[in-house]
Amino acid sequence: MNAAMMEDYDSGPVTGNASFTESKSFATSPIVTLIVGPTRKKYSVHKDLLVKFSTFFAKCLSAGMAEQERNQVELPEDTCQQFDVIVEFMYSMPIKLEILARSVEDEDGANSLIQLYLTADKYGITKFQDCIADYLRERYTGSFVDPAHLELLMERLGAKSHICKLLGDVLRVDLLERPHAYRPSHPDIHGVEIDREEARKREAALKKALSNEAVSVDIVRLLASGNDSLEWPSCGPGGRCHYHVHPNGTGCWLQDRLRRVCFEDFKNDW
Repeated sequence: MNAAMMEDYDSGPVTGNASFTESKSFATSPIVTLIVGPTRKKYSVHKDLLVKFSTFFAKCLSAGMAEQERNQVELPEDTCQQFDVIVEFMYSMPIKLEILARSVEDEDGANSLIQLYLTADKYGITKFQDCIADYLRERYTGSFVDPAHLELLMERLGAKSHICKLLGDVLRVDLLERPHAYRPSHPDIHGVEIDREEARKREAALKKALSNEAVSVDIVRLLASGNDSLEWPSCGPGGRCHYHVHPNGTGCWLQDRLRRVCFEDFKNDW
Protein backbone atom coordinates (compact mmCIF):
# COMPACT_ATOMS: atom_id res chain seq x y z
CA MET A 1 0.00 0.00 0.00
CA ASN A 2 1.15 3.52 -0.72
CA ALA A 3 2.11 5.22 2.52
CA ALA A 4 4.18 8.11 1.16
CA MET A 5 4.31 11.45 2.91
CA MET A 6 1.93 10.64 5.77
CA GLU A 7 2.01 13.12 8.63
CA ASP A 8 2.48 12.06 12.23
CA TYR A 9 0.18 14.47 14.07
CA ASP A 10 1.36 13.19 17.45
CA SER A 11 5.03 14.05 17.11
CA GLY A 12 5.08 16.71 14.41
CA PRO A 13 5.11 16.70 10.62
CA VAL A 14 7.16 14.34 8.52
CA THR A 15 9.50 16.14 6.14
CA GLY A 16 11.26 15.32 2.90
CA ASN A 17 10.32 12.00 1.28
CA ALA A 18 9.78 10.19 4.55
CA SER A 19 6.96 7.68 4.66
CA PHE A 20 4.39 7.17 7.36
CA THR A 21 6.18 3.99 8.41
CA GLU A 22 9.21 6.07 9.43
CA SER A 23 7.20 8.21 11.85
CA LYS A 24 4.96 5.49 13.23
CA SER A 25 5.04 1.87 12.14
CA PHE A 26 1.62 0.30 11.58
CA ALA A 27 3.04 -3.13 10.68
CA THR A 28 1.52 -4.56 13.85
CA SER A 29 -1.77 -2.71 13.46
CA PRO A 30 -4.76 -5.00 12.82
CA ILE A 31 -6.43 -4.86 9.43
CA VAL A 32 -10.05 -3.70 9.45
CA THR A 33 -12.36 -4.69 6.61
CA LEU A 34 -14.77 -1.98 5.46
CA ILE A 35 -17.72 -3.35 3.46
CA VAL A 36 -19.13 -0.45 1.47
CA GLY A 37 -22.27 0.13 -0.57
CA PRO A 38 -24.88 -2.20 -2.07
CA THR A 39 -22.14 -4.03 -4.00
CA ARG A 40 -20.38 -4.77 -0.67
CA LYS A 41 -16.96 -3.79 -1.93
CA LYS A 42 -14.28 -4.60 0.63
CA TYR A 43 -11.48 -2.27 1.72
CA SER A 44 -8.64 -3.53 3.92
CA VAL A 45 -7.39 -0.62 6.03
CA HIS A 46 -5.00 -0.48 8.97
CA LYS A 47 -6.91 0.16 12.17
CA ASP A 48 -4.38 2.76 13.34
CA LEU A 49 -5.17 4.93 10.32
CA LEU A 50 -8.94 4.67 10.75
CA VAL A 51 -8.70 5.59 14.42
CA LYS A 52 -6.23 8.42 13.74
CA PHE A 53 -8.30 10.13 11.05
CA SER A 54 -11.93 9.36 11.94
CA THR A 55 -13.80 9.98 15.18
CA PHE A 56 -16.52 7.60 13.97
CA PHE A 57 -14.14 4.68 13.47
CA ALA A 58 -12.31 5.52 16.69
CA LYS A 59 -15.58 4.95 18.55
CA CYS A 60 -16.90 1.90 16.73
CA LEU A 61 -13.52 0.15 16.88
CA SER A 62 -13.09 0.78 20.61
CA ALA A 63 -13.17 -1.99 23.19
CA GLY A 64 -16.54 -3.66 23.72
CA MET A 65 -18.01 -2.84 20.32
CA ALA A 66 -19.00 -5.63 17.94
CA GLU A 67 -17.02 -4.02 15.12
CA GLN A 68 -13.90 -4.06 17.29
CA GLU A 69 -14.26 -7.78 17.97
CA ARG A 70 -14.74 -8.66 14.29
CA ASN A 71 -12.45 -5.95 12.85
CA GLN A 72 -15.17 -5.39 10.29
CA VAL A 73 -17.47 -2.43 9.63
CA GLU A 74 -20.41 -2.43 7.20
CA LEU A 75 -21.34 0.85 5.50
CA PRO A 76 -24.23 -0.04 3.15
CA GLU A 77 -25.43 3.52 2.54
CA ASP A 78 -22.15 4.91 1.20
CA THR A 79 -20.59 4.73 -2.25
CA CYS A 80 -17.44 2.96 -3.37
CA GLN A 81 -16.44 6.01 -5.43
CA GLN A 82 -16.25 8.08 -2.25
CA PHE A 83 -14.37 5.49 -0.21
CA ASP A 84 -11.87 4.96 -3.03
CA VAL A 85 -10.82 8.58 -2.46
CA ILE A 86 -11.12 8.54 1.34
CA VAL A 87 -8.95 5.44 1.76
CA GLU A 88 -6.34 6.79 -0.65
CA PHE A 89 -6.37 10.06 1.30
CA MET A 90 -5.64 8.20 4.56
CA TYR A 91 -2.60 6.52 3.05
CA SER A 92 -1.18 9.48 1.15
CA MET A 93 -2.43 12.66 2.85
CA PRO A 94 -1.92 15.41 1.92
CA ILE A 95 -0.10 15.15 -1.41
CA LYS A 96 -2.89 13.44 -3.37
CA LEU A 97 -4.72 16.68 -4.05
CA GLU A 98 -4.74 15.81 -7.74
CA ILE A 99 -7.53 13.42 -6.75
CA LEU A 100 -9.62 16.46 -5.90
CA ALA A 101 -8.55 18.18 -9.12
CA ARG A 102 -9.85 15.26 -11.16
CA SER A 103 -13.14 15.24 -9.30
CA VAL A 104 -14.02 18.84 -10.20
CA GLU A 105 -13.18 18.80 -13.89
CA ASP A 106 -16.85 19.21 -14.77
CA GLU A 107 -20.15 20.14 -13.18
CA ASP A 108 -20.92 16.61 -11.97
CA GLY A 109 -17.44 16.39 -10.48
CA ALA A 110 -18.01 19.51 -8.40
CA ASN A 111 -21.14 17.92 -6.98
CA SER A 112 -19.15 14.77 -6.19
CA LEU A 113 -16.65 16.85 -4.24
CA ILE A 114 -19.45 18.38 -2.17
CA GLN A 115 -20.76 14.88 -1.48
CA LEU A 116 -17.25 13.84 -0.42
CA TYR A 117 -17.19 16.68 2.10
CA LEU A 118 -20.54 15.55 3.51
CA THR A 119 -19.28 11.97 3.84
CA ALA A 120 -16.12 13.17 5.57
CA ASP A 121 -18.30 15.15 7.97
CA LYS A 122 -20.47 12.09 8.61
CA TYR A 123 -17.46 10.04 9.70
CA GLY A 124 -15.58 12.83 11.43
CA ILE A 125 -12.62 12.83 9.02
CA THR A 126 -11.87 16.45 9.74
CA LYS A 127 -8.46 16.70 8.06
CA PHE A 128 -10.04 15.56 4.81
CA GLN A 129 -12.74 18.20 5.26
CA ASP A 130 -10.05 20.85 5.67
CA CYS A 131 -8.18 19.56 2.62
CA ILE A 132 -11.36 19.84 0.52
CA ALA A 133 -12.05 23.32 1.91
CA ASP A 134 -8.57 24.49 0.90
CA TYR A 135 -9.01 23.10 -2.57
CA LEU A 136 -12.47 24.63 -3.01
CA ARG A 137 -11.19 28.02 -1.89
CA GLU A 138 -8.46 27.98 -4.53
CA ARG A 139 -10.54 26.39 -7.26
CA TYR A 140 -13.65 28.53 -7.01
CA THR A 141 -12.28 31.98 -6.22
CA GLY A 142 -13.27 34.02 -9.26
CA SER A 143 -15.31 31.16 -10.72
CA PHE A 144 -19.01 30.34 -10.85
CA VAL A 145 -20.30 28.82 -7.61
CA ASP A 146 -23.43 26.74 -8.04
CA PRO A 147 -25.89 28.15 -5.47
CA ALA A 148 -27.43 24.66 -5.24
CA HIS A 149 -24.22 23.43 -3.60
CA LEU A 150 -24.43 26.09 -0.92
CA GLU A 151 -28.14 25.36 -0.49
CA LEU A 152 -27.42 21.65 0.05
CA LEU A 153 -24.64 22.32 2.54
CA MET A 154 -26.80 24.78 4.47
CA GLU A 155 -29.55 22.16 4.74
CA ARG A 156 -27.22 19.36 5.80
CA LEU A 157 -24.65 21.16 7.96
CA GLY A 158 -26.22 24.51 8.83
CA ALA A 159 -25.58 28.01 7.54
CA LYS A 160 -22.89 28.60 10.19
CA SER A 161 -20.80 25.57 9.24
CA HIS A 162 -17.24 26.18 8.11
CA ILE A 163 -17.81 25.03 4.55
CA CYS A 164 -20.88 27.26 4.21
CA LYS A 165 -18.77 30.20 5.36
CA LEU A 166 -16.29 29.41 2.60
CA LEU A 167 -18.76 28.96 -0.26
CA GLY A 168 -20.75 31.93 0.99
CA ASP A 169 -17.65 34.12 0.87
CA VAL A 170 -16.68 32.99 -2.61
CA LEU A 171 -20.27 33.37 -3.86
CA ARG A 172 -20.72 36.90 -2.51
CA VAL A 173 -17.47 38.07 -4.13
CA ASP A 174 -18.28 36.47 -7.47
CA LEU A 175 -21.81 37.89 -7.39
CA LEU A 176 -20.35 41.37 -7.21
CA GLU A 177 -17.71 40.75 -9.87
CA ARG A 178 -19.85 38.82 -12.37
CA PRO A 179 -23.55 39.24 -11.54
CA HIS A 180 -24.55 38.29 -15.10
CA ALA A 181 -23.28 34.74 -14.51
CA TYR A 182 -26.01 34.23 -11.92
CA ARG A 183 -28.97 35.20 -14.08
CA PRO A 184 -31.40 32.25 -14.15
CA SER A 185 -31.20 32.12 -17.95
CA HIS A 186 -27.41 32.38 -18.17
CA PRO A 187 -25.74 29.41 -19.97
CA ASP A 188 -24.11 26.74 -17.83
CA ILE A 189 -20.34 26.42 -17.37
CA HIS A 190 -20.07 24.69 -20.75
CA GLY A 191 -21.89 27.50 -22.56
CA VAL A 192 -25.02 25.41 -23.07
CA GLU A 193 -28.37 27.17 -22.78
CA ILE A 194 -30.40 25.86 -19.85
CA ASP A 195 -34.11 25.06 -20.01
CA ARG A 196 -36.87 26.83 -18.11
CA GLU A 197 -37.11 24.23 -15.34
CA GLU A 198 -33.38 24.35 -14.69
CA ALA A 199 -33.52 28.16 -14.66
CA ARG A 200 -36.29 28.00 -12.06
CA LYS A 201 -34.21 25.68 -9.87
CA ARG A 202 -31.17 27.94 -10.20
CA GLU A 203 -33.17 31.01 -9.20
CA ALA A 204 -34.66 29.20 -6.18
CA ALA A 205 -31.23 27.99 -5.06
CA LEU A 206 -29.76 31.49 -5.35
CA LYS A 207 -32.60 32.94 -3.28
CA LYS A 208 -32.00 30.28 -0.64
CA ALA A 209 -28.28 31.02 -0.61
CA LEU A 210 -28.92 34.75 -0.23
CA SER A 211 -31.18 34.00 2.74
CA ASN A 212 -27.93 33.14 4.53
CA GLU A 213 -27.45 36.30 6.58
CA ALA A 214 -23.67 35.99 6.46
CA VAL A 215 -23.77 36.15 2.66
CA SER A 216 -26.29 38.97 2.29
CA VAL A 217 -24.80 41.17 5.03
CA ASP A 218 -21.29 40.76 3.63
CA ILE A 219 -22.50 41.75 0.16
CA VAL A 220 -23.79 45.02 1.60
CA ARG A 221 -20.50 45.55 3.44
CA LEU A 222 -18.47 44.91 0.31
CA LEU A 223 -20.61 47.29 -1.74
CA ALA A 224 -20.13 49.97 0.90
CA SER A 225 -16.37 49.47 1.20
CA GLY A 226 -15.56 48.80 -2.45
CA ASN A 227 -13.48 45.83 -1.31
CA ASP A 228 -14.00 42.62 -3.26
CA SER A 229 -10.96 40.66 -2.10
CA LEU A 230 -11.12 37.25 -0.49
CA GLU A 231 -8.22 36.60 1.83
CA TRP A 232 -6.65 33.20 2.40
CA PRO A 233 -8.12 31.74 5.61
CA SER A 234 -5.82 32.73 8.43
CA CYS A 235 -5.52 31.60 12.01
CA GLY A 236 -7.33 33.72 14.54
CA PRO A 237 -7.46 33.77 18.35
CA GLY A 238 -6.69 30.39 19.84
CA GLY A 239 -5.16 29.11 16.61
CA ARG A 240 -8.54 28.71 14.90
CA CYS A 241 -9.25 29.89 11.38
CA HIS A 242 -12.34 30.73 9.40
CA TYR A 243 -12.92 27.75 7.11
CA HIS A 244 -11.41 24.76 8.91
CA VAL A 245 -13.10 22.39 11.33
CA HIS A 246 -10.40 22.29 14.07
CA PRO A 247 -11.80 19.54 16.32
CA ASN A 248 -11.30 19.91 20.06
CA GLY A 249 -9.59 23.28 19.71
CA THR A 250 -6.60 21.96 17.76
CA GLY A 251 -4.46 24.41 15.84
CA CYS A 252 -4.74 25.21 12.16
CA TRP A 253 -2.98 22.74 9.89
CA LEU A 254 -1.93 25.64 7.67
CA GLN A 255 0.92 25.94 10.16
CA ASP A 256 2.17 22.43 9.35
CA ARG A 257 5.30 22.52 7.22
CA LEU A 258 4.38 19.36 5.31
CA ARG A 259 0.98 20.72 4.40
CA ARG A 260 2.42 24.01 3.17
CA VAL A 261 5.07 22.37 1.02
CA CYS A 262 2.79 19.78 -0.59
CA PHE A 263 -0.23 21.98 -1.16
CA GLU A 264 1.67 25.02 -2.38
CA ASP A 265 3.75 22.96 -4.81
CA PHE A 266 0.61 21.43 -6.26
CA LYS A 267 -1.19 24.77 -6.44
CA ASN A 268 1.68 26.28 -8.44
CA ASP A 269 1.18 23.67 -11.17
CA TRP A 270 -2.40 24.80 -12.00
